[in-house]
Amino acid sequence: MKRNVQVVGIFILFLFFYVNGIGQTPCENPSNLTVENIGSYSADLLLSSSGVNDVQISHSGNYGAKFGNTGQGFDFQVANRFSTSDISAYNGYYLTKVSFVPTSSITTYTIRICRGGNQYGAGPVVHEQVLTTSDLVMDQWNEIILTTPVQVMSNQELWITYRCVSSQPDLPVGCDLGPRIQYKGNMIYVNSQWRQLYDITSNPRLVYNFCIKGHLSRQKYNVEYGLSGFALGRTP
Repeated sequence: MKRNVQVVGIFILFLFFYVNGIGQTPCENPSNLTVENIGSYSADLLLSSSGVNDVQISHSGNYGAKFGNTGQGFDFQVANRFSTSDISAYNGYYLTKVSFVPTSSITTYTIRICRGGNQYGAGPVVHEQVLTTSDLVMDQWNEIILTTPVQVMSNQELWITYRCVSSQPDLPVGCDLGPRIQYKGNMIYVNSQWRQLYDITSNPRLVYNFCIKGHLSRQKYNVEYGLSGFALGRTP
């Protein structure tokens, strides 16, 4: 009980200073707050907010085309793959949100984040989040807040993927109009194998990248209660 009271106190004090921007210009209220590494007198707070600490990563352009299977039902995944060189500047950041363009109201979508792998396949899934199709807006960018943020490790690849499942044929995936970014913007998982979209069809016009964006944040703070009272510091 004592520990819970301490953590609540840390949380309330942090929000008061952060939201009111003591000593700074007023800032937007934080969101997607999670608490980690709870100790007797300290805790790490991770949050999302708009500002200089947010970064967007993507291998796609504007939405301009659809992809899917018009002959039968389907179960496949699409991805943007970020190599270690792509994310070398973001070590320690957190993936807090994913944006994509759903285009089928009869499809079930699941966000999957993978860590590790190479151009021939993704590493293990570290976060999975089933979406409610009726909550999505078709043919537009939808921003999804991850229920558990995923830390970026610059020595391991980051794959931002989503799965599409339907018992009926349709075109569930929003794409740009190219040109394709090989082994990065056009990765698709079919027949138990990751491949490039361009490689699974003989259609030379399929030079698309899948419309996927990742939103990274550095907003992680450690709040500690010591002899001098509360201390707030940003973690590396």
